[in-house]
Amino acid sequence: FLNVFYSKNEKIKELECLDLDHAYAFPVLSFLAEKEGLNLESNMDSEDIRESLIMKYSEKATKKPSKEQSNKEDIEKDDFDLGNAHAKKGDYENAIIFYKKAIELDPYEPENYYELANAYFEKGENENAIISYEKSIVLYPDHPATLYNLGNAYTKKGDYEKAIISFVKVIELRPNNDDAYNNLGIV
Repeated sequence: FLNVFYSKNEKIKELECLDLDHAYAFPVLSFLAEKEGLNLESNMDSEDIRESLIMKYSEKATKKPSKEQSNKEDIEKDDFDLGNAHAKKGDYENAIIFYKKAIELDPYEPENYYELANAYFEKGENENAIISYEKSIVLYPDHPATLYNLGNAYTKKGDYEKAIISFVKVIELRPNNDDAYNNLGIV
């Protein structure tokens, strides 16, 4: 997952692969449903919400994007790029602001949460970093870099059990990742 902005069909595929047992699945799905203007009933679980979102995106995928939607995607990319520029300069405060704006415009993009988490981590806001890494993982469960960084954040927090789980998952996905083996050994 490089700097790619998912189409509606790709978002549907990501939702279909979503790990519903993950701790953040329900709150993130609820947040996304709210952003899409879906009315949630109190008895809906994660699977119900996911199916509602998939239906909503299926409707949108068949429609030609409006000029307003194209502009929205351009603005999101601009905010994301500005976040990257600030992060590259070490200005994590402004990077966080722009990544949050990008998330407002596209809450389904895992890279927005990943980069927000990295900025929080570099700024020393470890709890916020963990929350953002977890949100990214809900949307893209098998992204090794996110899992690796989450393992580092858990290690910094002293939550070694969760750090081990993260590093083991990285090793399952990328058996040649020497850094994951190293950090697992340290933990």
